[in-house]
Amino acid sequence: QLARKIARREGVGDILADGVRLASQKIGRGSEAFAFHYKGQAYRAERNTPWILGFAVSPRGGDHLKAMPFTNFAFGTPHAMKYMFEKQADPSAYDMKSPVAKGRYVWWHENYKTLSDCMGICIFPLINLFLNGEAQVGDLLDVFNAAAGTELSKEDFWLGSERVYQVMKLFNALLGIDRKDDRLPQRKTEDAEKCFPYHEINLDNPGMLDEYYRYRGYSKDGLPTYARIREVELDEVISRLEQKNLIRDEHVPQVCELVKL
Repeated sequence: QLARKIARREGVGDILADGVRLASQKIGRGSEAFAFHYKGQAYRAERNTPWILGFAVSPRGGDHLKAMPFTNFAFGTPHAMKYMFEKQADPSAYDMKSPVAKGRYVWWHENYKTLSDCMGICIFPLINLFLNGEAQVGDLLDVFNAAAGTELSKEDFWLGSERVYQVMKLFNALLGIDRKDDRLPQRKTEDAEKCFPYHEINLDNPGMLDEYYRYRGYSKDGLPTYARIREVELDEVISRLEQKNLIRDEHVPQVCELVKL
C-alpha cells in the first residue's frame, strides 16, 4: 500500500516520493537522524572502508557502481593489488578495514570503472577477468584502439578516463558540492556495531578524503584546482568556477605521476 501511495503521491506517499533526505526535511522533528543517504541517494551501509569512501565521494551519491573497488574481493592477489599500492611500504594499505592509502585505491577504481562504462563493457565480467590476470588497463586499450582505429598510449587512455570523471565532479562543484557533502550518513543506533558498522570509519583520516582529493586533483576542501582542470583540458569551465570562487590555485601531481600503468 505504501509503495502505491508513493507512486501516486497520495498522502504520506507524496512526502516519501522525494526520497529520504527531502522527506526528513519536510517531516522535521529530528527525523534527519534516520535519513540514511549519501548526497540524497539512499543506500545501505558497508563495513568495507574503501566502499564507504567510494559512496561518500560518488558524484551521484550512494552507488556501488561508481567507485566499485572490486579488487578487495581478491585481497593479496599480486597482479590485482600491485596496481593499487605500488611500492606501498605500509602493510595497513592492504587491510580493507584500515584507512591507510584508501584514497588512491578509490581513485584508481573510479577511473577503471569509467573506462568500462565508456567502452560499453559490463563491469561484472571484467571483475572476474581482472582478478584472473586479464582485462588489465593495457588489454582494454588494445580493444579500444582496434575498435576505434586509434593509437592511444596507456597514459592518454587513462587521462581520458580522468577527464570523463572530472566532468561529473565539475558539474557537482558548480552546484556547490564540496568536502562538506562527501560525508557518511549520520544515523546511529544503540546497537551500532551490529547494524551500522560504518560508524567507526573516519573520512578525515589522511589516507581517506585528503588522499583521495590529492589523487583526484582537488584541494583539501574538496574543490577543483587549476592544475588538474588544465591537465584534462577542461579550461572552458574555469571562468564559471572563478565567478563562484569554486576553484583553488594549489599544486597537485599530474595524473601520469600518480599511476603506473
